[in-house]
Amino acid sequence: MKSSGMAPTMGALAERTRASWARHIPTYAAVPPAYRAFFEPLQAAGQDLPHAVLAPSYEGFLHRATEKLVFALGQEIHVLEKAGNTFQAHCFPLPAISYVEFRAVLLDAHVKICGLADRGTPACCTIRFNAVGDYLFRPIVETIRRAAIGAGDAETGSTSMRVDAGLDTGPILAQRAIPIAPRETGQGLHDRLAALGRELLLETLPAYLAGALSPRPQPDDESLVNLSLIHI
Repeated sequence: MKSSGMAPTMGALAERTRASWARHIPTYAAVPPAYRAFFEPLQAAGQDLPHAVLAPSYEGFLHRATEKLVFALGQEIHVLEKAGNTFQAHCFPLPAISYVEFRAVLLDAHVKICGLADRGTPACCTIRFNAVGDYLFRPIVETIRRAAIGAGDAETGSTSMRVDAGLDTGPILAQRAIPIAPRETGQGLHDRLAALGRELLLETLPAYLAGALSPRPQPDDESLVNLSLIHI
């Protein structure tokens, strides 16, 4: 018996794929209804809309995630997570952010932010998205990076780790730190970290595959982790 249903066309599949991509919110009018209550005071005060990125509900190769809207506002990073017709707000003051990870594996990408939230409680937020939209999040990550430089942190670095079933819970293969120069720029630090990550991966992967490298567990306490940006 033949099915009476019609298979989706290539155009429909392409449109469905595009709908899953993260996208920039350019105007107040384009803010999805669930989040408008947050932005109404800003609009009423005549303030420009901050750089805001919507990460739709996501089903990747390894993970699923609910819809989130993320943006930098003043000295804070805000993550609004959709909950029905409203949202749950997470606010991270820039000086209180202790860890940020920006990573892509195939088409499965995420930004993870950890630190003390606005009420002083430890918190982490993970924004998952299709990797084709990773460039949209770079201004937000750059804002965090500039804050770390301005705070006078002495060093940052990169980590090679083995992926497991959890989120950033796999054992560490190797770590390397680099100093932050007094006149370091955000772009300069980005480029040095990207190069460091590549070098570290090329060094650790052959040793791990040869059995010459023993992974070690990550510390349970997130506060022990200094601000670092990881590119894999």
